[in-house]
Amino acid sequence: MAGFWGKRKREEQAQQAGDAELARRAEQAIVAADERIRTAADELAFATAELGDAMTADFRAALDAIRTHMSEAFQLHQLNHDEIPDTAEELRTRNARIAQLCQWAEDLIDEKSAAIAGAVSKVRNAPEIGAKVRADAAALTAQIPQARAMIDRLATRYADSAMQRIARSADEAEQLASFALHGADVSERRRASGRNQEAVLALETATEAVRRAASLLDAVEDFEIE
Repeated sequence: MAGFWGKRKREEQAQQAGDAELARRAEQAIVAADERIRTAADELAFATAELGDAMTADFRAALDAIRTHMSEAFQLHQLNHDEIPDTAEELRTRNARIAQLCQWAEDLIDEKSAAIAGAVSKVRNAPEIGAKVRADAAALTAQIPQARAMIDRLATRYADSAMQRIARSADEAEQLASFALHGADVSERRRASGRNQEAVLALETATEAVRRAASLLDAVEDFEIE
């Protein structure tokens, strides 16, 4: 019997230690989350000043949702410190919920903060990215005559069915390179007029056009190897 009660006592002590650790983590989590929300609000203000309301709307909505849900965590925290006695199970449940809400809030802030940092980077680096798009598009355009000559040569050696995959590759690559240049110009004009979201979208589209054009020309060169 003594062994039973000794085991029971050890289990109770372990539970108490676990509850104390959970309470400590919940206390630290709510302080850290509160500070993270404050810094995120500052970050949002700076980003809005640079990017405008449209590009920061998602971050703003996430922060509003976090404040709404974190009100539950603060209420639970208040209950932990009021004058009404609580059972160990009540404290355990509250502290676990507080820790869960704080972790969710910090994870969501990290996700949205990373996204907004990426948007800021794109806007700030737009001139360099635009210059690279133009340089790449010009280099690809210079390869078009060689690609056409290669397609003509290959057409004399392979059946139409085999050539179907690359028959229009040079023409399509030329169109894409031209579209990329146009997109870079559009992006520059949108950025100059303060329409950053449209500027980023135009630049991303131009970059993708360059990538596709390069892929088409690579396919012509690799045709016989494949």
